[in-house]
Amino acid sequence: MNAATILAIPLTEPERLFSKPGTYKDEFRALAKQWHPDYGGDPVVFDRIVKLHDAAAEKVSKGEWHTPGLLEVDTATKHYRIRYDKKHTTETGELYIARTIVAHAVKTDFADLAHAAEKIMNRFEYASDRMEREVSRYLPTVRASYEAANRRFIVMKKTEDLVLLRDLMEHVGGRVDPKHVAWIISSLLNLACYFEYADIVHNAIGTDTYFISPPLHGGTLLGGWWYACETGGRMTAVPARTSRLAPPDVMVNKRADPRTDLALIRATGRELLGDPVGTKLDCPAPMSRWLRLASTGSARADYAQWQDVLKESFGPRRFTEMKIKAGDIYGKDK
Repeated sequence: MNAATILAIPLTEPERLFSKPGTYKDEFRALAKQWHPDYGGDPVVFDRIVKLHDAAAEKVSKGEWHTPGLLEVDTATKHYRIRYDKKHTTETGELYIARTIVAHAVKTDFADLAHAAEKIMNRFEYASDRMEREVSRYLPTVRASYEAANRRFIVMKKTEDLVLLRDLMEHVGGRVDPKHVAWIISSLLNLACYFEYADIVHNAIGTDTYFISPPLHGGTLLGGWWYACETGGRMTAVPARTSRLAPPDVMVNKRADPRTDLALIRATGRELLGDPVGTKLDCPAPMSRWLRLASTGSARADYAQWQDVLKESFGPRRFTEMKIKAGDIYGKDK
């Protein structure tokens, strides 16, 4: 590593400089010989190396060593190792995105929300086999859950083609092509129609919770279930974004209302287009108007409106390839 690289390492992440707990002392001695002022090294860089060594020693003593891209979790009966491609900090803890799983580390402060979420995710009901085939792909499947230290881990299945909307936006520079935003909104409204049938309000639909499949034009809602409630149920917590976007009376009454999810879907569309407020949406006029208007309050009515908007905005329905793959975002060698 050169001087600039070493100086850029945060003191909270000494793992970026040292390989592992058992070798950090030897590696420090080698670095000290290279960067110590007595050997012609840079005193500023040497000072940084010393501080990173001290931070490494503290993490080792507390059992908090973290290898980048590797999540190690100890429970009362088992040790888990999860290789992940991306980590996000959330309002309830951390989100780890791997090739075939998504792992949520929910802080113990939100343990009651996590347990309530698992109950909802374990009781999805369908009116028919056809509905299950159509809708289940949009919904999470819990693979495992366990307590560890100050987190409750909930691990969900994930197909390799799925990418988090937040990561997609970052990859394309903050704005998604309107034609692709269109099918993403369609998939979310399909999901909202199921929620209307199942009497579920998710309360956190957005770019930090929804994963899409660029090649298949589909998606799965793998995040934010800690805020989900039965329709009419009392909301004990919502994300900051939801508190800003939900209908004011919902936030006053604190009762789960489908209008919240429908408002969040329109907001997600605006965010994907790079204009969260919606003052200068760069998309066809019918689509722009719909994204800025309030929901009808009914998922089915919103979906019917949206079908008309799609025709007016883009003409006859046709498949537009999205030339992005999960490997482009998370690394082809993962």
